[in-house]
This record gives sequence, structure tokens and C-alpha cells, in this order.
Amino acid sequence: MLNPELGIESVGHTQWTPWSTVFAGDNPHEWVIRIEQELDWKQVSTSPTTHRSLAYRTIARVLQNAVNERERLEVVSWESVLGATPHDSSWLSLFEGVAPLLAQPGRAQEPPLWVIFRGSPHGILVVSESGRAFRRDGAEPVDLMSKYARRHRIEDVVADLLPL
Repeated sequence: MLNPELGIESVGHTQWTPWSTVFAGDNPHEWVIRIEQELDWKQVSTSPTTHRSLAYRTIARVLQNAVNERERLEVVSWESVLGATPHDSSWLSLFEGVAPLLAQPGRAQEPPLWVIFRGSPHGILVVSESGRAFRRDGAEPVDLMSKYARRHRIEDVVADLLPL
């Protein structure tokens, strides 16, 4: 079906369309679609929203929602919070479910965690790049993707996290 020198085989497998014609066409992607159909290749649908991207979108929306408030929010990576002593995590006991995610001393934090602060040395919200958020009020961790999947609106995700 594809020949590096002749081009693409077409019309009952008896004629060749040269590459120059394929690439010079108004929509070369039509050829890609034809080839996929001819070879019976199925397109795999994947969501453009990943757990990681949803974590960042959540952080951005929380910050956006607080832009006009008196106390400014600050977002810091977990490793930056504690610097060279990532084992000092006593204040994180305030966040239900975060402790099992913490890396051993001397190891990189995986998945990365982000802490949102509001005028306190102890964060008010922890967001994991694995798609979970943890509130300081002892509430159950929030699965960001399950909230987002209902209507594909970031506002639905943030509504369960606010007020902070």
C-alpha cells in the first residue's frame, strides 16, 4: 500500500498516487484517514485531561478564585516547603491521606505534591499530581478526575475544595 518511491497504492491496487500529489493536496490528512481505514486501524480515544494536568488546572482555578481576597494564596512544591528535611512532615497529619504518599528521606517526592498556603505556616490544601486533593479540615481526599468526569468542568472540581 505504501511505497517509498512510488507513493500510495490506490484505485483497486492498480494505480499509484505519487507522494508529491499526496503532500500537495488541500488536505493531506485525508490520505492518513484513507490509509487507516484501508488497514483497518482503529483510533484509540484518550482523554486530553490527565491526572497531572487536572491537578495543575485545579491549582490555577483555586488561585484565580482567590485573586481579589485580602489574604493572598501561595503555592509551593512539597520539596520546597521543607528544603533539605523532607522527613519533617508532622504538620501534614492535619491532612487526611497525605502521609502514605510522602517519600522516604533522601528520595524524590513521587507523585509530586503542591501545598497551597494562606497566611499560615501550615498549608490549607495539598494537591497531588496523581489527581487527588487533600483539605486540612480532615475531609476525605478528593479524587479530582471523578469530580471532573461528571461534566468536564473544572468548576465542579474546585467547588468541593472551597471554601478553604
